[in-house]
Amino acid sequence: MPCVLLTGKDWKERALLRAQLLSEGVEVEARETVEEALDGAPFSSGLPLLLVADLGPSERPEQELDLLLKWAKRIPVWIVLSRTRTMTELPSDSGVERTVLRPIDVGAFVREIIERVKTNLSGEPVQC
Repeated sequence: MPCVLLTGKDWKERALLRAQLLSEGVEVEARETVEEALDGAPFSSGLPLLLVADLGPSERPEQELDLLLKWAKRIPVWIVLSRTRTMTELPSDSGVERTVLRPIDVGAFVREIIERVKTNLSGEPVQC
């Protein structure tokens, strides 16, 4: 299983983020929707260390958010949102680790993702 699982409707942004993470040595898998990434996903080799979901261009953000909230109890979830899209206010106990608003600095975002996956929840280094 990859260290990072990316989802997002915009294939160009998804491909750019994936390419930059791969160039930094991070195992990453990308899918268009949260449903594609998580429904029936074979996690026999373990769960990803981080799921980054871009809901900005999503056609079904509320449904994708519901699925993310279920998974946020098991794995760290970061959500990227457009400033123009209104979403339901997330409760503090939602399990979502981070919400990022567009526009984002891709280079800085990649560094933050790398920093997050290189250290697991116990604070010990992880090899991706």
